[in-house]
Amino acid sequence: MFVGINNRYKIEREVGHGATAIVYSANDTEQHRHVALKVLRAELVASVGAERFKREIDLTARLEAERKAAEAEERFRELAELGPMVPYSFVVDHGEEVRIEMRYMGPLMSEILGLPREAWIEPARWLELMHPDDREHVVTQTTANTELGEPWDVDYRMIAADGRIVWLNDRGRCIERDEAGRPVRFQGVLLEVTTRRTAEDALAAEHATLRDLVEGMPAIPWTHTVDTNSGWTRYLFIGSQSSELLGYTAEELIAEPYHFPRMVHPADRRRVERANQISDRTGVWDDEYRVIHRDGSVRWIHGVGRRVTPAGWEPATWHGVTFDVTSRHAPEEAKPAPVEDQAERQS
Repeated sequence: MFVGINNRYKIEREVGHGATAIVYSANDTEQHRHVALKVLRAELVASVGAERFKREIDLTARLEAERKAAEAEERFRELAELGPMVPYSFVVDHGEEVRIEMRYMGPLMSEILGLPREAWIEPARWLELMHPDDREHVVTQTTANTELGEPWDVDYRMIAADGRIVWLNDRGRCIERDEAGRPVRFQGVLLEVTTRRTAEDALAAEHATLRDLVEGMPAIPWTHTVDTNSGWTRYLFIGSQSSELLGYTAEELIAEPYHFPRMVHPADRRRVERANQISDRTGVWDDEYRVIHRDGSVRWIHGVGRRVTPAGWEPATWHGVTFDVTSRHAPEEAKPAPVEDQAERQS
C-alpha cells in the first residue's frame, strides 16, 4: 500500500500503535531509504488536526539538524585536534594600518612547536619564532596575500621550544572580500614537512657534491646512447672540460652526434673504429688515441667507459670518462682542424 503525496511511501508492516496513532515501517521511494511512518488514527484527525503533527515534524527536523551539526563539529574537532594538518583562519582589517587578527588555529600547533598557544597565536609572535632566513620572504608573501587575496603555497622554518628546526608547508586562500573588493577573510592549513624537507635538502647537498666533483675533475665525464641500427652516437651529457681538451663546448658536442668521431686523428680512425666494434660486443670501452683540437693541435686522450644497459637493449646507454694524456706522448705537428659536419658525414 502506498500513502503520502504522490504515493511517496510504501507501507511494509505495522511496528506499533498507541491511543492516538499507528507506527508503520515504510520505504521512502524518493530517498530510497527505510523510515518510520506515524499515522494519526482516523477518529482523532478532526479533533486533533494537523497542527500537532506539524509541530512534531518541526521538532524532529530541528533535532535531526542539531544531531548533524554536532556530528560535523565532532568531525571538525577530530581533524583540527587529531589530524595531521593544522587548520587556521584569520581576518584582515584594512584600516590606516593593515592589521591581521588570527581567529583560529588548531591546537596541534602547540605539540609541533612545544609551546603553549599564547606563545604563537599572535602574528608578531609567530614571526619571532620563524627562522630569520625565512622571515623576509614570508612577510612579502603575506603582504601580497592580504592586498590581492591570491592563494598561497609556501614552505618555511620555525624554531621549536627545544631549538629544533621545524619545516611547515603553509597553504590557503581568501574566502571573503568586503564591498570594495578587498580581501578580508582567509582560511588555510599548515602541515609539518620536516622529514620531507630534510630529505630534499640532503639530496640537494648530495647533488651539489656530485656536480662539483663532475665539474672539477681533470677529465671529461660523458654519457651517450648508441643506435645499433644506424651506428649513431648521441651524447646525453658531456662535461664542460671538453672546451679545454677539445675546443668544443659540451652543447656543441651534444647537438651534433658526429663531432667526436670526426675529431679522431686520421691515422688512428680505423683502429678506433675496430675498438668500437669490439666494445659493442664486450660492453667495455678502454682505448688511447689521438684527436685534433679545434685549433689544429694534436691531443692524446684515454677513454674508458661501460655499457650500463643490458646487451641488446635499444638504444644502448654508456657512461664513461676521458682523460688528457698528451703529456705522456711526444709532441706532434698540428693538423688541419676538423671541418666535416654531420650533413657531409651522412652524404
